Amino acid sequence: MKIIITESQYQKLTEKKLRTFLYSFWDNQKKHGETPSLDDMLFNVLEINKETREDYDMVRPLWYDYNGGYNVLFEKIKDEIDTKEYKLVEAEFDLETTIKVVHLDIEGQFVEIMVDVDPRGTIEFHGWDDETEEEYTVNDTIEEAYHEALLNYEGADFEGMIRSSVYDLFYNLLKKYGIPIDVDIHLQEIHGASYGINENQEKFTRKSDIIKNMWDKEKGEKGYATFDEDILTYFNITDARDKYDYATLFTEYIGGFDEAFKIIDKITMNNFNTKDFPKKIVGGYNFEWRIIHLGVKRDEVYIDGEIANGGTVTLIGDGRTVTLEDALNDGNMWWEIENEVREVVEECMDFLIRPKTGIKINVQYVSIK
Repeated sequence: MKIIITESQYQKLTEKKLRTFLYSFWDNQKKHGETPSLDDMLFNVLEINKETREDYDMVRPLWYDYNGGYNVLFEKIKDEIDTKEYKLVEAEFDLETTIKVVHLDIEGQFVEIMVDVDPRGTIEFHGWDDETEEEYTVNDTIEEAYHEALLNYEGADFEGMIRSSVYDLFYNLLKKYGIPIDVDIHLQEIHGASYGINENQEKFTRKSDIIKNMWDKEKGEKGYATFDEDILTYFNITDARDKYDYATLFTEYIGGFDEAFKIIDKITMNNFNTKDFPKKIVGGYNFEWRIIHLGVKRDEVYIDGEIANGGTVTLIGDGRTVTLEDALNDGNMWWEIENEVREVVEECMDFLIRPKTGIKINVQYVSIK
């Protein structure tokens, strides 16, 4: 007689055999005075690679069950390391500093460990001397090493190296619990205040100091510096208020608001054409314009513009290209066209003015002939 079983029934049988084998293995470790563990020999016998999807799907769930459940093991990890400080030493990089666990979280099967790394610790790193055009090796603070890495656009690599050292420390410390881990680091004085651009206006923070050095370097090479929001994103400066603070810092760097306004005044004397700007800014619009009014309200710059005759727009819906005049006379779309034209002018003026001054332009009104 042929017996037919389903795939799910087969899996249950396989899991039952695996559970019996693993529980027997771990019980045997106990009998010999050993602590049950996910020994490498165990994976060799099972012909399962450790720390793979197969391991996490088949072996780890049974390990968690054997030890009273995942949460029991997580709490043991938490009790052992949460808010604790450790010495981080890595001979390869001559790295020595203090780290502190500031938060633990569960992400799937992984325990994510958030760690502060004291930037006052020391590390050996390579730098570049612009005057001699030679590389040098120095043992200095992690803060200085990070500074050098950011100047060379290697900040992510540097953080990755520190993160790898932190991971190795906790991997070896916590492997007895059998829960996979991940680590996230933040350069932060363990016993000091956090860095922030407004913390002390007389003493620039690490990031702002690095960015100013980049402006100095660009000015030395090109004769002028530029404000680039992509650089802020690179430094993980994404909050709107922080971006505004750094834009203001750039305005001060080039001589203050009065000097910036002179640059704006000079730029806005020109006539402009959408053909001279990136497609992602102007979209389907094609027109020329000039600035008819430039003003300031509470240190914010406002402008009014005038669109020349003959402008067109390619409509998204049906792909037709029509004149702005015809589009404005369409009762169903005139308000949309009017707003989009103003937005195009504003983004184009920002494209020209913000990198040179740090100031964002506000377009109040655009007249369309």
